[in-house]
Amino acid sequence: MKLKHNPQRKQKIPLGVLSFEVSLATFRLIFVLELNYMEETIMAKLTTAKRKKIPKNEYGEPAKKKYPMPDRKHAANAKARASAMEKKGKLSASAKAKIDAKANKILAKKKP
Repeated sequence: MKLKHNPQRKQKIPLGVLSFEVSLATFRLIFVLELNYMEETIMAKLTTAKRKKIPKNEYGEPAKKKYPMPDRKHAANAKARASAMEKKGKLSASAKAKIDAKANKILAKKKP
């Protein structure tokens, strides 16, 4: 069914077509929001040389040198990775709590 747009005349739109148009608009909105989120959360590359220069106190697990947090993006990523590892059973709840606490301190700081 093809609908012609006429701003002077109100058209009756069948319910099925309307719900499809709303669903498509919703999909487009969600897609755009996800793209914006992805652009904001892409992390900077952390090379081996840069990783070696990070002091141990900037890691979520300093003894193992895991979950580096040199900046806000890495801190947010560390929280997500820690949650995933806890769900898999590869990280204890207490270790996750320590990582989250350290990441929250970094995330609470104002953006430069």
